[in-house]
Amino acid sequence: MAYRKPHSRKFHPRQILPSWSPAHTAAINLVFLSLMERFGITDIPSYLRKLRIPIVISAVIGACIGAYDSGLKGLFLGALLGLIAPAGLLWLGLLVAAIVLYLAVYLAAWAVILCVLWWLISS
Repeated sequence: MAYRKPHSRKFHPRQILPSWSPAHTAAINLVFLSLMERFGITDIPSYLRKLRIPIVISAVIGACIGAYDSGLKGLFLGALLGLIAPAGLLWLGLLVAAIVLYLAVYLAAWAVILCVLWWLISS
């Protein structure tokens, strides 16, 4: 039998590159739920009552775009998607902000490492 090297010596990019895990998404979901509670939104009626203006705007835009593209079926689907658009945009905004923060910390750590290495080499 041939001797094979163990796979533990193999280089894995995830060892130095940041990776987004399900734990990060779960944290964003918890932040989203706390943000909705802070707005006073705890259930569907309070969601519809508190965000009625953005919901109406999103539903009208979604219905117009859906009707233009797919007729009557698109009208109804666009209006339904417009109902959840404000919540979806809030969640997406939180997700993008968290990703930017995560990458900023990663890049700042690399900048500190490179500055220390530069300082050691130039000394």
